[in-house]
Amino acid sequence: MSEQVYSQHEEQHIIQSLLEQYRITPIAVEIGINTGAKGDGSTQQGNTVFLKSQGWTCVWIDRETCHRDVITKTVYPENVTSILEGHLHDSQIGIFSIDIDSEDWHVVDSVLQEKIFPDMFVCETNSYLDPMEDLVMPLGHRRKLMPKSICHGATLTAFNNLLRKYNY
Repeated sequence: MSEQVYSQHEEQHIIQSLLEQYRITPIAVEIGINTGAKGDGSTQQGNTVFLKSQGWTCVWIDRETCHRDVITKTVYPENVTSILEGHLHDSQIGIFSIDIDSEDWHVVDSVLQEKIFPDMFVCETNSYLDPMEDLVMPLGHRRKLMPKSICHGATLTAFNNLLRKYNY
């Protein structure tokens, strides 16, 4: 019997490998979890879905869903801390995964500025852009309806530079 793969590009295998090497608090937050076509709740696709079956506490958040295990909220840099505090009650986050096709970098920056330091981050990067460039979509840009393209997210270098500021 083959293993169920829940992540889009098999990120769960990378996460599982890291969990075998490091002590990670068994609490995961995933912002931007896919719960089926048009958010109909028929499926779950995400980087942390497999962790729930391993006994982890998982807090899943998405703006368009009707899945019973997912909190329906639109996450912005200015509200992420209050959403987390409302559902985690000062618990240490083991894995913080984000894939919202927009202000991902700004949300991570806000979390870090509020002195919330997860053990591990899993961040979507914009693969349309040169990963060696330090590029971040301007704050507020995602609130305009635009197709997914070069106009979302941040590059790998941008996330690397941000996380290094906080000793990751």
